[in-house]
Amino acid sequence: MPIHSIFRTLQQNGNRITMCRRALISLLFESPNPLSILDLKAALQQEGLEFDKSTLYREIQFLMNNNLTVELCFHTGEKKYEWKREHHHHLICRRCDAIEEVQLDELENVLPSIEKKIHASTKFTKIDHALDFFGLCVQCAK
Repeated sequence: MPIHSIFRTLQQNGNRITMCRRALISLLFESPNPLSILDLKAALQQEGLEFDKSTLYREIQFLMNNNLTVELCFHTGEKKYEWKREHHHHLICRRCDAIEEVQLDELENVLPSIEKKIHASTKFTKIDHALDFFGLCVQCAK
């Protein structure tokens, strides 16, 4: 969905498109990597925009409530946020925390049946998963 359609849909649903909201949507939509609140704050400052962290957290919560962004919690405990795209996993460098998206069709073919088995044996509903892989990136492996 093009970014202008996202703004239009939000407005049609009665939501305001504030300067902060527009800037956050644009940053997350265009970013190839998940971003922390501090990353977002720094990127906004580079664009000459200044918002306090509580405003950014509130706006991120709005985007998550509207199913536009996903919150990720990595091995460092730091939360990062990314635009909700097709399902994927992450490959994370243990040394520098660089993050790359990983899409593995073989894995995606197996995981739904595992989720169904978990549901059948536990009665949990709406089963989902988050799977991260860890290693050393090319730079850190040198």
